[in-house]
Amino acid sequence: MSLSSADEILEQALTSLPSTEKSQPVELPDDLQSGRRSLRIRRVISIHDQDRMRGMVRRAHEESRYGSAGWSEERYEKQFERLIRNQDSTLTLVAELGGCPFAFMICQAADYLLGGDVRLATVVAFNVGKQQRNSLVGGRAATRLLADTLRWARSKQVRELTIHVTSGLDMARTDRFLKRAKFEMVGGNYVRGLGES
Repeated sequence: MSLSSADEILEQALTSLPSTEKSQPVELPDDLQSGRRSLRIRRVISIHDQDRMRGMVRRAHEESRYGSAGWSEERYEKQFERLIRNQDSTLTLVAELGGCPFAFMICQAADYLLGGDVRLATVVAFNVGKQQRNSLVGGRAATRLLADTLRWARSKQVRELTIHVTSGLDMARTDRFLKRAKFEMVGGNYVRGLGES
């Protein structure tokens, strides 16, 4: 398949997916069989999702490069409340199989700091659970999360959507996925450890 054909297929997938749905999720069981359940992407709009998403978000944190910092229930709850409170400028999406959350994306929109009439958006969190990450349903979830985020950003008159990748997880696959979705590399994330603070 040529690169332009792959771009056309992804573009078609990104423009033809159904809109985000709203419903209540439950905790992800360890033995989830992804091929036997229907995929649903929905917007998180209620504080009631906090407990249901906790395990998924915690697993994402623990496998990230910042997992060694430990998990703070208090910080998680404060951040979740902030996401719910700021829904006009923040989009939180969750992917579910059979009502069980396994992937999420959080995007924030704001005016450009130094210029006028320029609205930008940044994806601050994007994770597909380890169990589904390398599967067809994991790829479908990632594509649909991104498609719904792009739709939301357009509805907010966003000029540019930026995704900062700092997880250190499967960087080659992430790079291929984002390039197929017509994102371009405009810089990089550089890290220098400064020891314990």
